[in-house]
Amino acid sequence: MTGMLLKDWYCLWDMLKRIVLLLGVVYPFLAITTDMPYLALMMPLLLAYYSLSSIAMDDKCQWSRYARTLPVSVQAQVGAKYLLAVLSSGIGLVWCLATGGLHCLVKPHTVDWVGDYLLSGIVCCGFALLTMAVLLPIAFKKGVEKARNLMIVMWLALFGGFYLLAKLVPTAAMARTLTERSGGWRTVG
Repeated sequence: MTGMLLKDWYCLWDMLKRIVLLLGVVYPFLAITTDMPYLALMMPLLLAYYSLSSIAMDDKCQWSRYARTLPVSVQAQVGAKYLLAVLSSGIGLVWCLATGGLHCLVKPHTVDWVGDYLLSGIVCCGFALLTMAVLLPIAFKKGVEKARNLMIVMWLALFGGFYLLAKLVPTAAMARTLTERSGGWRTVG
């Protein structure tokens, strides 16, 4: 399985070295200078999704035909893809936390963001692993394009759900505004 993981890593590194400047320098720089930590929090998600690209590259070069001649089981091949998703999202989490630490060093007034970076980074990493647990089996059975389409639907459902939740569930500030406009606080009793 180590060989399969290294094969995927070398293939992805060839693709990633083209955008490492964007992911490794520009996103953290923008996250720090503009106080937009979500750019750093995207790292676990972005890097985990590259495991889908490794499946697409395998399909393109017909790797499965060649892999059948190797003394590597199908379970090891699939396990390497899952391990790649876990390792890449872990690298993204470390990069996210390093960006958060640098952010707090550069801008001391944001030192209370350390906990936010830690918690949000862990949640984003967990979400990346959860989505990869759904997408990888679909990519193996139906193809990468169907998995990517499902990924888009999952993102739309997630953000659409949060949007609808925000519209349907009044917040405390909205409830206070509504009760103040109606003539004061109303108590039930």
